[in-house]
Amino acid sequence: MKILILTDSFNYCCGRSRHIVTLAKSLQDAGHYVFVVFGGGDGSGMLESLKIPYEVISEVLHRKRSYLNFIRGIIKIYKIQKEKNFDIMHAHHRYTSIIAKIATQFLNVPLIMSIHGSVKCKGILPAYTGNFFIAVSDETKKFAINEKPSIKHKIETIPNGIDLEYDSKFDRNIFKKSLGIDDDVIIISIIGRAIYQKGHKVLLNALDKLSTNSKLLCLIVGDGEYLNNIRNHADNLTIRTFIAGNVKDTSNYFLISDIIVLPSIYPEGLPITILEAGKYSKAVIASSIGGIKNLIIHKQNGYLVSPGNTEELLEALQILINSKDIREKLGGNLHKTIESSYTQKIMTDSILKTYEKIIKRERI
Repeated sequence: MKILILTDSFNYCCGRSRHIVTLAKSLQDAGHYVFVVFGGGDGSGMLESLKIPYEVISEVLHRKRSYLNFIRGIIKIYKIQKEKNFDIMHAHHRYTSIIAKIATQFLNVPLIMSIHGSVKCKGILPAYTGNFFIAVSDETKKFAINEKPSIKHKIETIPNGIDLEYDSKFDRNIFKKSLGIDDDVIIISIIGRAIYQKGHKVLLNALDKLSTNSKLLCLIVGDGEYLNNIRNHADNLTIRTFIAGNVKDTSNYFLISDIIVLPSIYPEGLPITILEAGKYSKAVIASSIGGIKNLIIHKQNGYLVSPGNTEELLEALQILINSKDIREKLGGNLHKTIESSYTQKIMTDSILKTYEKIIKRERI
């Protein structure tokens, strides 16, 4: 099977980008030809390291949209399809999905759109464009159907999945030392894009209410438009902070973390950050919002807090900071959850079945 995967920006610290890498590699390993098109970003090295072919088309970048770029993007996608004759297209952003649909409407190639979050139907651009839709969580599926009831019979839930293998010989203390962090310091991490919706401010406000403690550190990994605001806020905390910014490999930062926090204030689809935390058996505190509620069971494999609620987050942090046993129990249970339902193989097998079903249906 020949598969074209399309998305907007493509970055190391973007969960959607890491999801695409996981999917593309798994499809390629299964013997399929995969080609990735994206509009820009710093994440091309992830594809190059796996020898996954790709092309950067800046005209499909949503933040650079204009009438001229829109037309150019359509023409370029049309030419790629004419040249390579893909069996199916799989878009991971609503803007690239619109461009792909227009470009290929006369070429008889089905288009699937993955819905990674709560996409609202507003403005002149349609939120949902495709022959079929994949929601990454049941909550995301419900939201999409509520926004556009006509897709009710053209959508299914296929949760994100990850590869559970990693370097078990990694020495966390050596890496901590390389960052100037003592062995006995408890690291509270937020890993992902530095944008307002991820709730960095909520975490920093909660940390500001903790008593001064030299054995605590807040680790911030990721880049984005909100990073300067985060730096300014972090400079005024009594708790020590370490801002790693954009990194090419987040795995080492997960491995040295004791608590992973995802205090999102806007509905998430199914955050890759939580799946990766489970991969490394890390304790998680996350907002009870969107698809997170489908993954985290409060006090069993993580802690759920109300979005934007500093006091609830502070209480959960205090519990986990003070109890290594609880951290290890939650992290171990989350790992079992990921292992049973959110692996790369489970995800890829389900997506391949959907590809085959849609190709067969659209060609009848």
